[in-house]
Amino acid sequence: MARVSELITLRQQQDEKMEAITARIPVSYVALLDELSSSLDVTRQLLLTEMIKDGVDAALALYEEKQNTPPETDHDEELASGSRFFVLNTNKRHDIATHRDMVTNGVAAAFCDPWKFQIERIKEGDVVFLYENGVGIVGTGIAPRGVEKVEYDGVPEDAYRKKLLDYRRLKPLNARDIKKVVGSNLVFLRTLFEVPAEFGKKIQESIQDV
Repeated sequence: MARVSELITLRQQQDEKMEAITARIPVSYVALLDELSSSLDVTRQLLLTEMIKDGVDAALALYEEKQNTPPETDHDEELASGSRFFVLNTNKRHDIATHRDMVTNGVAAAFCDPWKFQIERIKEGDVVFLYENGVGIVGTGIAPRGVEKVEYDGVPEDAYRKKLLDYRRLKPLNARDIKKVVGSNLVFLRTLFEVPAEFGKKIQESIQDV
């Protein structure tokens, strides 16, 4: 684990907002944690925090590699009647600059093959919720008709974008609260997914402007 090994020399935690949680682990591992934290000259809490962060990052990377490849998009599919609701992940972990552009300027965007083609699923009049990993839904707007195809990281037309209409920045509505609102689990780690209209309307009723 890279972060844990760095503790040997860094021995300090980044200034980051923390939240207390309770975890039960086997007694045998508690002893091992105490031995390791003593050897590294750090607290058990700091060691556990870094291990959890490493584990979450590794799990996210594995999920994205194995499960997050989007299905092929049928570009000729008939448009469903009425507006639909989509949740679009801003992919902050991969590119903080594009994440900021999406959230600040109200842009629905995806990058690189095959993820960029997901933007073509969003049709004129559809409602888009921008979702920031670890934070929640942070913006919403209405999709226009066309798709803008622009250069990304030196590759022509490797970013597909829609500038959302009537865009609003929102107070974050996190995954836990969204589950309470819609009464069901949603998989937020995908690039883009459609939510049932009844869920979308409930989310609309729960969001608040910044």
